[in-house]
Amino acid sequence: MATAAPGARRSQAIPTTTSIVEDHGSYASSCGYCDREGPTSKSHGMHAHVCSVEDYQSLLDRGWRRSGRWMYRPHLNDTCCPPYTIRLDACAFAPTKSQRKVEKRWRQYLDGELDDDGKRVAVDDRDEDDSKRADEPSASSASFESTANPSGDREKTHLEKTRSADATPKAKRLTKRVFEIREAPSAFDEEEYRLWRRYQASVHGDDEGSLGKSSYRRFLVDTPLRLRQAPVREPEDDEEQGGWVEWAGYAATEQKRKENDAGETDAETRTVRAPSNGFGSFHHQYRVDGRLVAVGVVDVLPKCLSSKYFFWEPSFAWASLGKLGALREIEWVKNASKTCASLRYYYLGYYIHECPKMRYKAEYRPSELKCAVTGKWTTLDDPDVVRRLEGGSFAPLRAPEAAGDDDRDEPKKKDAEKTKIRLGEDEVNAKREEDVVSVARDVLVGMAAGGQILQVAPFSLARQGPLGGPAGATLARRIETWRRATGDAGDAIVYLVDLERVAPEVVADGGDSGGASDESASDASDASSEGAMGAS
Repeated sequence: MATAAPGARRSQAIPTTTSIVEDHGSYASSCGYCDREGPTSKSHGMHAHVCSVEDYQSLLDRGWRRSGRWMYRPHLNDTCCPPYTIRLDACAFAPTKSQRKVEKRWRQYLDGELDDDGKRVAVDDRDEDDSKRADEPSASSASFESTANPSGDREKTHLEKTRSADATPKAKRLTKRVFEIREAPSAFDEEEYRLWRRYQASVHGDDEGSLGKSSYRRFLVDTPLRLRQAPVREPEDDEEQGGWVEWAGYAATEQKRKENDAGETDAETRTVRAPSNGFGSFHHQYRVDGRLVAVGVVDVLPKCLSSKYFFWEPSFAWASLGKLGALREIEWVKNASKTCASLRYYYLGYYIHECPKMRYKAEYRPSELKCAVTGKWTTLDDPDVVRRLEGGSFAPLRAPEAAGDDDRDEPKKKDAEKTKIRLGEDEVNAKREEDVVSVARDVLVGMAAGGQILQVAPFSLARQGPLGGPAGATLARRIETWRRATGDAGDAIVYLVDLERVAPEVVADGGDSGGASDESASDASDASSEGAMGAS
């Protein structure tokens, strides 16, 4: 527990729903989707110590994604293979013929007609009714049925029951299998870990020696999302934020943001109920007669189920378990929407049109991509959208909303040139610095040292204390870039600053740090779960 510095102001306590992130700015790495050499994949990254489900939903809709506690957003107009956020309206989904065939084949396996290798079981006296029965509705594809575990813990089991053994004469001759999907909050499970190792080695060709428990935890278990059973704020229309990439001929995104801010009202905040197991990060265990055959790693958010990863038993490659898992997750969303009306979408991560491994995502229709320039969702059924995706270069996914957009931007460019001539470079740069401070001033900054958050305050106040001087000016530019990247979600997120790195002289002086009281520092430590600077 941190001790308040002498004469320090009492810090604002951090509620449990607050998000706390550590910004790492832009970075480049090698691309896993193309053959280009060097660090051609460029993104903005941040480490999330804790994140509310509402904030993460907003970040998803602004192009962000998480891998464990690491959150990143590709620089779409400056990366080799621009990935677009893709989602499906689960309530409007209709399976294709090939998707129905996956369901049918799985049904045959559960009915005992196929063995563990996917080969047909020989049965005597097979009649016509038996062969037709595979096309009839089956309980194996019915809605999830939730049942409490006998142990009485928080885990719940969704059990898909097969037909009873005496349903038909054929059922007496074949061995039925019990298929169940168990849903539990994200946690390390040895059985899941062993399955993941087999999957990575067999399907992706990874060296098992590199597939340690720490890698598995970091990738698929660790999460900044807190389990939440209580109602949450009803999600706002994410399209109102506009886009985040400036593009010639389109209305400036910054102007759109200012117009939205000016039009904000203090309307009553409405809430939506949580689904049966709450919001947060979960693992869906797929079991046949008790045997673990697949695991789906998902995030349940106010608007969607976000599919993070799916891995399966390599010996079941014949069953297309990846596709089956997607169909089950879509069904989960349909059922959840009956309780939580806003939760109607299935997010499939990123979509890269030129990447063959990702084309399958477009098969779940009607799918939409988020246009980073306009901020609008665009349907993949539109031939014009597909045309814009071809070639692999980034481009807006839809035309400007109004023909006047082109003309509207031209006067702004001319005014900017006139201003530069009239005022000179120095004054223009000074005005730019004012804009930077204006964007950054209201961002909540969490000032930390020694693994503890000492104080949380708006950046404008922090500039008057610990973050004054040149260090504060440099930090203001970083915060401005981050704030534009996070959009509306940045209003509620605490931006973590390591005083020992940014302003070591303040920490050395002791009493000028503006530290928190014992109680608020304890709240901050609890909220970040691993300590403000302790997680890596």
